Amino acid sequence: MDRMQRVLERLEALYSCGNPPASSADIESLNAELGPLPSVAMALFARLDGCSMESMRACEVGGLRPMPIAEVRSMTAAINQWFTEDGCWLDSIVWFWADDESNYYGVYTDGPCAGYACRIQHDDPDLSPTHPSLLAMLEALVAEFTRDDFVCVDDLPRVYPRQTEDQEHATLELALAQRFLDHYRSSENSRERMHAAYAACSLLPLSETARAIELFEDPDMYIQGYAAELLGQRRWVRGVAALERLARSGISNGYSAALRALVDMDESSDAEDALARLDDTLEGHRHRMLRQMLRQRDRLRG
Repeated sequence: MDRMQRVLERLEALYSCGNPPASSADIESLNAELGPLPSVAMALFARLDGCSMESMRACEVGGLRPMPIAEVRSMTAAINQWFTEDGCWLDSIVWFWADDESNYYGVYTDGPCAGYACRIQHDDPDLSPTHPSLLAMLEALVAEFTRDDFVCVDDLPRVYPRQTEDQEHATLELALAQRFLDHYRSSENSRERMHAAYAACSLLPLSETARAIELFEDPDMYIQGYAAELLGQRRWVRGVAALERLARSGISNGYSAALRALVDMDESSDAEDALARLDDTLEGHRHRMLRQMLRQRDRLRG
């Protein structure tokens, strides 16, 4: 049994409360309108036409649900229109999965990230790739349901940004990240720059993490913060000096993310030395934030 078949059978069992299968005509119509759709999406529609919020109450699982074709069509139009009106550069994304907190998972069907899965959370419009395919996202969902019967968008582990080196995909992912960095540098649209920076950070291979440090100089606090979070997630100790500078001179999300990244690198003597210097010299809100983070870390250590 291949990967897709295993995932489809498991999803069909998990969502036994779902709608009857969609017709071939409806599936082909959606593919013609919004496609090309991933084969796993079309095959799932042929088994069940999603689940409504009401029918999920009868399921043995909760949280993320496959949307029916009609809802896929309407929500894709609504979400993508919102991003377009917001001034965001956006390649085609079809939104397939939702939870009851207005969060969605979808897949790029066009542009440099065609085939990659992404998500949107109602309070965090980050469109960067999360998984290399919709199938990979669904495999993660099925795996998560073996541990819990309620899985929301927040609960689903992401592949990107990668936390380990992946030689098989590093060349392609670096090329994509560089393409987004180039777009970030050339665009004069602040929303385009933000989304391009986010995508670049998400796709940078582990060995290329240092390329994100240039984003510390951006005047947008969200871009500063996103780049600093990447270094923190990866425990990128070679970026300690840059993070210390950002903690001193960055703005809002930028300096708070830099402080958090340094606190999280608690096994690095360089990070501890940087924290000691910051503790001695920071003032006001930055110093209070640092002290709070250190107290929280000490409590967790016991």
